[in-house]
Amino acid sequence: MRCFIAIDLPSHVKSRIFHKFEILFGKRLFKGKNCMKDSLHLTLKFLGEVSEEQVERLDTDLKKIKFGKFDCSIGKVGVFDNEDNIKIIWINLIAEEIFNLQKQVAKNFKREDMGFHPHITTSRVAEVVNKNALIRELNNINFKKLDFEVGEFLLMKSEITKEGLKYKVVKRYELN
Repeated sequence: MRCFIAIDLPSHVKSRIFHKFEILFGKRLFKGKNCMKDSLHLTLKFLGEVSEEQVERLDTDLKKIKFGKFDCSIGKVGVFDNEDNIKIIWINLIAEEIFNLQKQVAKNFKREDMGFHPHITTSRVAEVVNKNALIRELNNINFKKLDFEVGEFLLMKSEITKEGLKYKVVKRYELN
C-alpha cells in the first residue's frame, strides 16, 4: 500500500480552506483541480509503497515517539515550482513544533528528505490562464484567526477509487 505520515486538519479548518479555493477556482484563472476537502492534510513524511509487514514495524517505531500537543496557524499561500511555472498551490502551516515532530518521524527512515516545507496542497495546476490575476488573487487570500491544536499524527494510505485518490487512516498516534 502507498503510505505517508500526516497531520490531519479539523473539519472547520478544512471547510474554510476548501471554500476559499473553491471561489478561486471559479474565477477560472487556472486549469487543473482543487484537492477534495476531506483530503486536505500536512504530510510529515511520504513513505511510498509499504508492505503489511513494514506497517507493523513502522507502527512499533511510531508508537515510541513522545511529543506534546501544540498549536498551529494557517499561514500564507504559496506555489511550487515558482510564479513563472505554477504547478501546485499550497498554504503553509505555522508552528515551530511541526519541524521538531517531523524530525522525530523522519529519523525512522533511511531515505533522504528533499527538505521539509510544512504546507497543505490545495490545488494542482495544469495550466495558468491569467498569471498576473492568479498571483494577485493568491496574495489576497488570508486566514486570519484560523488556529487549531495538533493532538495526533496519522499513518495514512492512499487508494485510487472511481472518484479519484482517497486517503484512509491506518493508525493514529496521540500527542501528550
